Amino acid sequence: EILSCDWSSDVCSSDLIWYNVTMNLPKDSAILLGFLNLKLRDEYSSLRALCEDLDADREGIEAQMLAFGYVYSEQANAFVCV
Repeated sequence: EILSCDWSSDVCSSDLIWYNVTMNLPKDSAILLGFLNLKLRDEYSSLRALCEDLDADREGIEAQMLAFGYVYSEQANAFVCV
């Protein structure tokens, strides 16, 4: 069988298997803090956008960061020390 391929790449769409993968966030609070602030600085305009895109639990993230001594600041678009 000859399949229609996008010849701009080396892979035919029929060869691809798509998965709905939830982003595995770092478990360690210090590493998570750095990860989140990097993503917020470079890729996302808000924590809401980050959580929606990564299918992440915003309340869980905020609770973990609060226990670590940080809260999300919309003005800074970053987690900041309380």
